[in-house]
Amino acid sequence: MQPALSLRKAISIMLEHANPIHRVHYTHLFDLTGKILAQDLFCQKALPAFDNSGMDGYAVRLADLGQKTPILGTILAGESCSVSLHDGACYKVMTGAPIPLGTQAVIPFENATLKDDSTVLLPTNFKEGANIKIAGEELQVGAPLLQKGERLTHHHVALLASQGYSVLPTYAPLRIGVYSSGNELIEPWERAQSHQIYNSNASMLFSTLQNFGWRADYLGVLPDCLEGMREAIRGFDAYDVILTTGGVSQGEADFMERSLEEAGMTTLFHGIEVKPGRPTMMGILGKTTLLCLPGNPLSASINLHFLGISMLKKMQGERRYHLEFVYAPNKERLILKGNRANMVLGCLHGGCFKVTQEGKYGSGMLTPLTASNAIIFCDKGVENLEEGALIKVIPYMTSFGEEAVDFFNI
Repeated sequence: MQPALSLRKAISIMLEHANPIHRVHYTHLFDLTGKILAQDLFCQKALPAFDNSGMDGYAVRLADLGQKTPILGTILAGESCSVSLHDGACYKVMTGAPIPLGTQAVIPFENATLKDDSTVLLPTNFKEGANIKIAGEELQVGAPLLQKGERLTHHHVALLASQGYSVLPTYAPLRIGVYSSGNELIEPWERAQSHQIYNSNASMLFSTLQNFGWRADYLGVLPDCLEGMREAIRGFDAYDVILTTGGVSQGEADFMERSLEEAGMTTLFHGIEVKPGRPTMMGILGKTTLLCLPGNPLSASINLHFLGISMLKKMQGERRYHLEFVYAPNKERLILKGNRANMVLGCLHGGCFKVTQEGKYGSGMLTPLTASNAIIFCDKGVENLEEGALIKVIPYMTSFGEEAVDFFNI
């Protein structure tokens, strides 16, 4: 078994070997949310496309402010406009309607006094450009719109629609297979005996992936025999990524690692100097990346969420895959063992971070996960965090950035 790596080194190796899988297919506008854009896009139609009114009001010249001014007509949104405006006249214009050439401001209806059907008394206190949206002031033709690797949101979809994009190249989702391991496991839809435990890891892996936009195939429980393991491994090449839980702790490591290395896997690391999650293993088998997580559910969940997801995002071709943090004061003093890195669950509330259950929870527990909404990474050598200390906190629903940042508390 390889010596355990530092948490920093393990993260570096995971990202270094997370080679993007660039299978491109075409996706309709209505199905783009959550997809990863496979090409750079540029502005095709200026935003706005023409000078237009930002309000329902009167298109005016500044020289007519404070004057009774004739209304020459009405311009509606969706109409073309070829008229020019000169001193001594105005037009009614609706929101989004093109404005006459020469318009210097748009006065909202409620700020003017209509004298009769064809005359309005204009106010005095408006500046040039008021309530006018200038062609191209938001985006000009040819300007960068979206970059390759962007995970598209509903806001991006609206922007794309404004440019007339209807079908776009995106990266096909990763093919991910999920396994659990352990003779003691029984599925939640089966009846457990007193010596058996329900398999929570598979559903945790599956739902975590789903939460970040991936689907996975659940492939069952890895067999605890050499021949059965060899048979399962033969099917790994159908997937870009295989995720497993259990079977990689020191007492079991020889069996799983030996089977995988016998099949040709290159072990990148086996063991991380961190709590929780020491028995984590990563390897490459052909074109398949394997991430073997601990069997304890809390360890498996944290290591997938805060380590594995970044790896998967990079493999998916996303631009943003580095964890980001926020600063928050530590609510209670925390004592740690400094001979390893520590990932500590907590709750970010009211702008402060409070450790879950005073840090007194085990790797085999589940309830601390449901009681937490954030985590902190403490580097090796950190033995305490004082009350009130400003620390780096990673929310569970963290954003991901393009640039690597040091999210460790040191």
